[in-house]
Amino acid sequence: METRLVYSTPDYHKLVEYIALRCYDDFGKSKVEIHKLMRDIMKKKHKNIIGHGNIVFTIASVDRDNYHDILDSLVSFKEYNNNIRWSRDPQSNWDFVISLNILSFIDISLSCNENKLLQHLTEKLLIVPSLEWFVENTYQIEGSDNPYLQNDTDHLQPTVLSSDYIALKELGLTDYELEMHTTVTVEIVSDRAMLLQDACHSDMLGRSEISQRNVSMSDFKYSVPIGLSNTDVIYSEADGLIQVTYGDIMHTIALSYDKVMAFSESRGDSKLRAKELASSILPNAIYSRYIETRPLKQWKHLFKLNDDVHTLNEKQKNTQALLTAFRRVGVPV
Repeated sequence: METRLVYSTPDYHKLVEYIALRCYDDFGKSKVEIHKLMRDIMKKKHKNIIGHGNIVFTIASVDRDNYHDILDSLVSFKEYNNNIRWSRDPQSNWDFVISLNILSFIDISLSCNENKLLQHLTEKLLIVPSLEWFVENTYQIEGSDNPYLQNDTDHLQPTVLSSDYIALKELGLTDYELEMHTTVTVEIVSDRAMLLQDACHSDMLGRSEISQRNVSMSDFKYSVPIGLSNTDVIYSEADGLIQVTYGDIMHTIALSYDKVMAFSESRGDSKLRAKELASSILPNAIYSRYIETRPLKQWKHLFKLNDDVHTLNEKQKNTQALLTAFRRVGVPV
């Protein structure tokens, strides 16, 4: 039996580092502080930041006895963590192709550490320094610049942070294997209504979101729904003397956010808790920044659902922006 790690997300730890900095709004930290931040986040069980990226193994030259043992192991892995993917395409160059993210690998390792197949996979994984860092708590990687920092993500301008499609195709994966084992990680800015709708289709989803604690008057941005404008008068007061526009309503909410936060701090709540309490009044229209990783098959399913005449206009626009971003990096959608 020949087991190989044929692909892992380039600079895997740097992708996770970027996600941690984005979600916790800590871009001012030094490289040493960033290393400590990531370790602290994982110790506190906030491990969604490592539910991104991709690791792909292949298994070849499997005899009949080993074949059934491998199938049994893979079924067991799937019982412990549903985000592992494995395939047996008759047209494949290999007997098995297996893919998962580092969070799923760690989760399975905690439950199946005596499994022989897992031991083979672990041996291959530890050869890659950026993967060993997640598995071995004492392992250190020297700080370096982050290649994922340079992007201009904005509303209707998503950024593909990582895509495996071209690399896996060059390795010889079949079309069936590419749909199953390719993952695409995207940074998105949209209103929270769109974010919540995406969460309805969360199979195989890895998601990290910037904390709503970081909202303030200085960065209070929101989406104006199609069919409305900031200048539309929504209602009148004082016998029509006061005209209240959509923009006025959103400005009032923004002011109220800061007032709730100031009130909470004045009575002794920590700044962190004050932000949490203030975020309770934020509307669905407020912009949120989040990072999603899905297998290509799940992305295509989401696009099919959302790029449809029966879908909300705002959802169609978000989907079309994502399709453009995917095509720009060579992903056929």
